[in-house]
Amino acid sequence: MLQVMKSHEVFLKSGVSAKSVHAPGVTFGLEVITPELAAEYLKMNRKNRRMKMFRVREYISDMLSGQWEWNGSTISFDVDGILIDGQNRLEAIVKSGKAIISMVIRGLPRSAQRTIDTGAKRSVADDLKIGGGLNVNATAAAAKLLCAVPRGLASNNTFSKSDVHRMLDNHPDIAMAVQAVNTKHIKAINIPIVAAWYYCAKYLLEDDTADEALEVLETARERFPDDPMHAFRQRFSNDRIITRNERLRLAGLWTLFRAFDDSKAMVARKTVKLMRTEYRLSGLDYSLLK
Repeated sequence: MLQVMKSHEVFLKSGVSAKSVHAPGVTFGLEVITPELAAEYLKMNRKNRRMKMFRVREYISDMLSGQWEWNGSTISFDVDGILIDGQNRLEAIVKSGKAIISMVIRGLPRSAQRTIDTGAKRSVADDLKIGGGLNVNATAAAAKLLCAVPRGLASNNTFSKSDVHRMLDNHPDIAMAVQAVNTKHIKAINIPIVAAWYYCAKYLLEDDTADEALEVLETARERFPDDPMHAFRQRFSNDRIITRNERLRLAGLWTLFRAFDDSKAMVARKTVKLMRTEYRLSGLDYSLLK
């Protein structure tokens, strides 16, 4: 708050002044939106697009975990009292049973709905770039993939930005794992998948053989005949199937987990197949990925 006050003082000292205006019929105020109030507001949701249930699930996750933060977004009604913005947040409030604070604006022109949510959403990678991070797209993707590891392929396997940021806050070395993989010049294989495996093996399990396995992915030099890590490299280099969606990326990570375990055990495999069922890296405690 003090920082905001100081910024405002500098703004005023610059000689530029803000001018307040009055918009007839438009009112606004900060409100505590309880589940009961949210349900009432949703009764006025008559001219809106279909709800984005994946977004609702993200909001519910944040509300239940205490990660919800008010960022100035509003609940908006037009001159007829029709809800024109905020339906996903209101639905999440009802389903989570949690109250939040929000600015509520009433009396907006009917045409205002056409201009809502037309801007680009800021991604986790955008946030990392603003913070001065490197390899931001791969780091964000690896962190999201690691969020999925303990949950598997559940139908409600949805992660909010807060989930991914929390993973990065709790596991800052994910960025180091991404950097290590990047320096190996193995871009033919999906970097987030390799980085997620390398983080689990090298940083969580402190297994130094991960470095040797990473060398196989880079150089294609087998440590023994029919090394499964080499087979993984041969099978998934320049193969876009494991990048099509989150479920296939997770399947790719399981496949790499299995290849690494088999390679450590000196189990020879000429080929590997994409795993469609969960495989847990040997020794990995899912509680570590919190």
